[in-house]
Amino acid sequence: MSESLREWDDQVGGFVAPADLGEYAARYAEHFAIQRHDGIVELRMHTANGPAVFSLGLKNTWSQVLAMISADPANEVLIITGTGDRWIGGIHPPSFGQPVPSWPADAAYQHAYLDGLKMLENLVFGVDIPTIGAINGPGIRTELALLCDLTLCTPNNAGRRKFRRRRPVARRRDAPGPAGTGRAEKGGRLSLLGRADRRPDRPATRTCQRGHRK
Repeated sequence: MSESLREWDDQVGGFVAPADLGEYAARYAEHFAIQRHDGIVELRMHTANGPAVFSLGLKNTWSQVLAMISADPANEVLIITGTGDRWIGGIHPPSFGQPVPSWPADAAYQHAYLDGLKMLENLVFGVDIPTIGAINGPGIRTELALLCDLTLCTPNNAGRRKFRRRRPVARRRDAPGPAGTGRAEKGGRLSLLGRADRRPDRPATRTCQRGHRK
């Protein structure tokens, strides 16, 4: 927010300032490491500062943190990535140890349906700044990166499933199935990826920063 706009808002009165980065970075620190440089905010999934373990808690916080980032006028570009050499490093057994039909009805609606819907809905329709998905390795839920405006991927993103083409549902990209992991080269041929980075020793986020400096 410019200083002139801030002064005008103060004169008019009644405006509620959005949360700043320090507030939401601390609030969601259990699941995300959030930092910003020159307007570029990096949202990095993690569990205990290692590869993220996918849990109902992580799934629930996605829509919340995206709303916070979108509402902060200091954010100009969003990078979404994982930690280390894994996009997602595993599954949280207490979250998914029981089949959904055995969950309480309100838990099934909130966590199985609504959290998943809002996680993608807020990314597609609620984030009004350019988004970059930096897939740093294999893992489930890569649709979060593939629904970004630009998707980067390291060559080690290999798995049992391949990227599968779907109808365009967001921004400018065809969306894959929710559990797709696939290979970087295959994703590039399907136009799911903006770039498959051929340097396995370079984190995907560094590619984003390198492109920004150019």
